[in-house]
Amino acid sequence: MKPFSAEKLYTLLTNLTPARHFLVAYSGGLDSHVLLHSLTQLRETDPEISLRAIHFHHGLNTQADQWTEHCLRVCTDLGIDYQWKYLTLSLKKGESLENLARMARYKACRTILKEDELLLTGHHQNDQAETLLLQLLRGAGPKGLAAMPVYSNFAHTKLIRPLLNFTRPSLETYARKHRLQWIEDSSNQELTFDRNFIRHELLPLIQKRWPSALTTLARSASHCAEATMLLAQTADAELLTLQGSAPHTLSVQNLRELNPPKQSLVIRRWLEHRHLPIPSQTKLMQIIREILPCRDDAMPKVQWQGAEIRRYRDDLYAFTPFLPINSSLIISWDLKTILKLPGDLGVLIPQECKQSPLYTNGPITVRFRQGGEYCQPVGSKTRRSLKNLFQEWGIPPWQRQRIPLLYQKEKIIQIPGYCVCTDDS
Repeated sequence: MKPFSAEKLYTLLTNLTPARHFLVAYSGGLDSHVLLHSLTQLRETDPEISLRAIHFHHGLNTQADQWTEHCLRVCTDLGIDYQWKYLTLSLKKGESLENLARMARYKACRTILKEDELLLTGHHQNDQAETLLLQLLRGAGPKGLAAMPVYSNFAHTKLIRPLLNFTRPSLETYARKHRLQWIEDSSNQELTFDRNFIRHELLPLIQKRWPSALTTLARSASHCAEATMLLAQTADAELLTLQGSAPHTLSVQNLRELNPPKQSLVIRRWLEHRHLPIPSQTKLMQIIREILPCRDDAMPKVQWQGAEIRRYRDDLYAFTPFLPINSSLIISWDLKTILKLPGDLGVLIPQECKQSPLYTNGPITVRFRQGGEYCQPVGSKTRRSLKNLFQEWGIPPWQRQRIPLLYQKEKIIQIPGYCVCTDDS
C-alpha cells in the first residue's frame, strides 16, 4: 500500500500547477477531511497557500444538519474559511439520484469559485476503480472508461483530484495517525445504489482474486484517457472540414463521406464543443441512420434529455430545447431601454432598432409571426412575404416563430438583426 503524506500531496500539486489558492469540496467524510487537513499542514510551510471549504447540504439524510455543523467545527479549528450551500434536488423518472446530486454540486462550485482558485476534491483510488467498473457495466466507450482525470478544465479554472493515486486504507492510516474524526454516511452502506454494491460486494471479491486490482484498474483508466485524448484530436481535425454554412453547424454532405464510426466520433466531439449532453448509442445511431440520409427538404429531429439535433438543408444543428413562448404576445416598448424578451429569446437594444424610415417616434410594439406578414426591405422594390424572406435568409423553420418583429401601429417596420422595412402598407 502506497502511504499518503502531506509532503507527497505537496509534490503532486507543485508538479501540476503553480496555483496556491484552493477551494476544497468538503463533505466531512474521510477522504475530503484528509485532503483538508493535509493542506493545512502544507500551509504552515508554504504561506502562499490559501484555503476555502464548501460543504453541500442535500437534505437527503436526517443527519445532514449535524454534518453541516461538524464541518463548521472542523474548519473553525483548522482556521479555514468555510461556507455551506443547500441544494434542492428534483429527481425525474429514470434519473440517478447520485448523478443528480453530483451534477448539482459541480454546478454550484462553478458559481462559487474565485478567478484564481482551483477546485480540489477528495476522490481516491478506490473511487477510481468503482467509477471504471460502473462505466464498464454501463457499456461506456473510451471516454467513460477513462473515469476521473487527476487534472482537468473546470469552469474558468481547473479541477484537481490529488488523492487519485492513494487508496482509502492509506488515507485511513493518515487520519488515525492525526486523530481525525470524520462523518460516516449511512447511505453509503445501502446496496440498492450501484456504486455501493460495487464497493461492498463486487470490488472486495475482485481484490480477493487479484490483490492489485485497484492499481491495474487505475492503469486501465489511464490508458483509456490517453486513447480519448488522441480520439479527440482526430475528431477536432475532422471537424475543421465539416463546418456547415450556418455558425456552429455541420455539413450533412461532408458527414456522409465519413464511415459510421467516424461519424459517431465527430458528432460526439461536436456536441462536447457545444456543451451539450452526449446521447445514448441508440440516439446516436438514430441521428446517423435517419437524419443524415434523409431528403434535403426533410426536417427530422432527434431529441434526448437536455439536447436535440435538427437538420435544415445541408446543415446539422444541435442546441438545448427551446423554452415555449406565447406567439400571440404583444409587448409595448418605448425604445429607450433594453427590452428583455420572454423566455430564452434574449434582448432588443434601442440603438439597433431605430433604423426604419417608417419609424416616426410613435408607439412601438414587439410581436411574433402569425403567418401572412409582409415586409419591403430597404433596397428592394417589392413587398415580400416573411416566409419567402426567411427561406432566402436560410432561417430554419423552428426559429421563425421566435424572431421578434417591430411594429408601428399595424405595420412591420423592422426585423431586428435581419432587415428594416420601407413600406408595409
